[in-house]
Amino acid sequence: MKHFSDIQSLMDEVGLDSLNFIYHSRKPHIQKDGIRYEILTLYYPENEEEGVVLETIPSYGWSLVTLNVDKSWRECSWKHLRDIVEREIKRMEAAW
Repeated sequence: MKHFSDIQSLMDEVGLDSLNFIYHSRKPHIQKDGIRYEILTLYYPENEEEGVVLETIPSYGWSLVTLNVDKSWRECSWKHLRDIVEREIKRMEAAW
């Protein structure tokens, strides 16, 4: 998957294995099956599969939901995640 490798290379370039958005002023979101999820954390799973894990809060309540983003997700969702990671890394680099 092209976008997964893009995400991985972006994070590896700056030495990150996870991104936290808990205190982020503009919370990033992703949509799955018609439900909008606010992303709190993005990280690689412990197993070596291609994919990322998102710790999220769904729009329907205040519970923590873990989403495993893998090959079954749509290409546009992967592109959206890549864009989120790229923007956050650029924001972090500007602050360094």
